Amino acid sequence: MLDYTIRSSAGIRRHDISCKCGHCNNTISLNVYAEYEDDREIINFSTGQCPYCGKPIIYDTINKISIPYSSTFEDIKHLPSGIEKLYKEIKDSFSVGAYTCCIIAARTLMANIAVEQGEAAGKGFVEYVNYLQSNCLPPKTNNAWVDKIRQLGNDSTHKLVIASKEDSELAIKFIIAILKNVYEFPNSI
Repeated sequence: MLDYTIRSSAGIRRHDISCKCGHCNNTISLNVYAEYEDDREIINFSTGQCPYCGKPIIYDTINKISIPYSSTFEDIKHLPSGIEKLYKEIKDSFSVGAYTCCIIAARTLMANIAVEQGEAAGKGFVEYVNYLQSNCLPPKTNNAWVDKIRQLGNDSTHKLVIASKEDSELAIKFIIAILKNVYEFPNSI
């Protein structure tokens, strides 16, 4: 068990922490009440309270994430429950730095969208991608994006490549475009 020393906000150098509240998803400037630091290694956490919802937040100043975790990506309207749940898992994976999990889940989400939109289950990933391109995406959609997410997913799944934050972010941006084209835009009229 780690032995943490607790310093009150009066005993620490004041600094602004800008983060997202994992409870209400508002961007906040965290009011620091205490910092926790282990003497044996650099582990630095600040605690505070969200000024909007009043709930407590722990902020990891080393990894720059707030706990509970908050999503940096937008919610998409009109998603079927299974698609929405998997999209949330992707956002949650990204928010905790699980970038390989994020990319593999994005690949899985593409297959789920294709099946939900009418493709038969049990097919290969390439067939799901082809179905999405032929039936769900605008005709001029850049095939390079589709191929990029396929490559990233294949590398993480089959070649055991650890994904980067940048690659994971690209995958999520493409997933957002698909979700908006397939679910949000058509149902917003």
